[in-house]
Amino acid sequence: MRTVDPGRRHLLRGSMSGAVAVGLNGLGGFAFWAILARSEEAVTVGSAQRLFTALLVVTYLTTLGLPISVAKHCPDGSRRSATLFRWALLATALSSVVGATGLVLVGGDGLLAPLGVGGALRTTALATLLVVGLSCAVLVEVRLMALRHWGWVVGRVVAVVVLRFPLLAVGPDDRAQWAFLLVAGLPAISGVVGAVVLHVISPRSEPVEANDRRAWTRFSLVNYLGLLGSQGPQFLVPLVVALQVTDVEYAPFYIAWGATAIVFMVPHMLGQTLLVESSKSGAPRSALALMSLAVSMALAVVITLGSFGAGPIVSAVLGPDYRQVSTALPWLLGAAVPWSITCTALAHERSRANSRSVVLLTLLFAVAAVGATGVGVAAGGVMGAARGWFVANVLAGAASAAVLAPVVRRALGARRPEVEQRSVPERVATGVVV
Repeated sequence: MRTVDPGRRHLLRGSMSGAVAVGLNGLGGFAFWAILARSEEAVTVGSAQRLFTALLVVTYLTTLGLPISVAKHCPDGSRRSATLFRWALLATALSSVVGATGLVLVGGDGLLAPLGVGGALRTTALATLLVVGLSCAVLVEVRLMALRHWGWVVGRVVAVVVLRFPLLAVGPDDRAQWAFLLVAGLPAISGVVGAVVLHVISPRSEPVEANDRRAWTRFSLVNYLGLLGSQGPQFLVPLVVALQVTDVEYAPFYIAWGATAIVFMVPHMLGQTLLVESSKSGAPRSALALMSLAVSMALAVVITLGSFGAGPIVSAVLGPDYRQVSTALPWLLGAAVPWSITCTALAHERSRANSRSVVLLTLLFAVAAVGATGVGVAAGGVMGAARGWFVANVLAGAASAAVLAPVVRRALGARRPEVEQRSVPERVATGVVV
C-alpha cells in the first residue's frame, strides 16, 4: 500500500490548518461585530471599525515584503533561519513606528477617537504598539507554518477570538475604545507574545554572509511590490465603490465584500503554505504546486456554490435594504476560483525567486481589479462592481494559468511513471485507468 509523500502530507495538513484558522478568524470577527451592533449604537460600532480598518491598512503598507521573505528564507529551525527571522521582526518594528506615526499625523481627532489616551505622544505610543504587534503577528504566523507548528497556528486564532467575548461584557463605559482595543489589541498581544516565545525557543543567531543579506533584502523589496499589487485591490475596491454609490447602495456591498475578503484569505493562506513547503530543501515544487492548486480550487468552488444559498439567507436576516447581497455574493465569491490559480502561481514563482513573473502577475491583477471594478460600478452600480471584480480575477487567473501550465505538466509527467509501475489490480483499486 502506497504511503503519501511526506511533502504532500505536510502541505495538505498545513493548508487545512490555514483554512481553519482563516475560517475561525472570519466567523469570530463577524460574531463579535454582530453582538456589538445589537448592544451599541451604530456610531460606536462605526468608530471602532473605521480606526481598526485604518490600522490594518498601515500594517499592510509597512510589511516591506517580510512575510514572503520569512516564508522563503526561514524554512526550518536552523540558526540561519532564526537569525533572518529576528531581522525581520526588527525591520517590521521599525517600519511600524514610521507607519503608526504617519497615521497619527494624518488621521485626525475623529478617526483616532477610540484610542482615547490623551496627548499626541501617548496616542502615537499606543498606535505604535498596536501596529508593531499586528505586524509581528503576521510574521509569527508565517514562522509557525515554516516550523510546522500547525496547532499553534490555529490555537493563536482560537485564543484571540474566544477571549474577545467575555472581555466585551466587562469593559469600561467608553464602548468604542474598548471594542477597538479588543479587536486590535488581542491579536497585537498575540503577535508580541509569539515573537518572544519564538525568540526564546529558537537557536542563537549567527553571522550571515553579505550575499545572503543582499538576497534577503532584494527578495523582500521585490515581493513588497508584489504584495502591494496582490492585496492592494482588496483595500482599494471598496473605496472605489463607496465613492460612486449612495450609502443605501453601499451597505449590502459592504456586507458582501466583508465575506469576500475573508474567503480570499483562504487561497492566500494556502499559497503561503505552498511557499513555505516549496522552500524546504529537496521539496518537489511542481508536485506541491499541483496539490495546492487542487485543494485551493476545490475549496473555492464549494464556497462559491454555497453562496447561492447563503446570500438569500443573509438578505432575509438583514432586511429588504440588503436584498442585493444575494445577487452580488456569487459574483464576488466566484472570483475566488480564478484567484486560487493566481495565488498558487505567485507562491510557486516566489519559491523559484522569479521576480519578473511575480511583479507582472500582481501588476496585471491590480490594474484589472481596480479598473474593471471602477468601470463596472460607474455603469451598473453595485452589481456592475461585483461583475467587474469577477472579470478582473478571471483575467489574472488566465495569465496565472499560463504560468502554471508547464508546472502542472511536469507534475503529471512525474506521477505517470509511478502509475504505470503499479499492477492492474492496484490501478483498478485506486480508480486509475491508463
